[in-house]
Amino acid sequence: MIYSEGLKSQHLAHAVSKDDLISWQRRGALSVGEARWTAGRYGAPFVWAEGDCWWMALMGEAETQTHQSAIGLLHSSDGVHWQLLPEAAGVEMGLPLRRSGVARRGGDGADGEREAEG
Repeated sequence: MIYSEGLKSQHLAHAVSKDDLISWQRRGALSVGEARWTAGRYGAPFVWAEGDCWWMALMGEAETQTHQSAIGLLHSSDGVHWQLLPEAAGVEMGLPLRRSGVARRGGDGADGEREAEG
């Protein structure tokens, strides 16, 4: 299990359960590297495995003054040592999350969706 730990000195940590998913052993902090979006706080890891590779989507603070969130992607061969993915051509990693264009249900009770204003 990978989780966010700490408030002032926030970091990721991991723990393992040998069999019952009730008893856990803490294994310590994980390093995620440095990027613009990990300069402030970061956490809320979402981890999954595909074949021989582990992947993690991680929310970070892209802008420390406005606390604007961003998401980055990491990969690992063992689930313990993580590397930030390099920026893809034409795509900036850690783009801020935006509220505009979010689909929501209409206020008239209809099941249709519309774009939120704002």
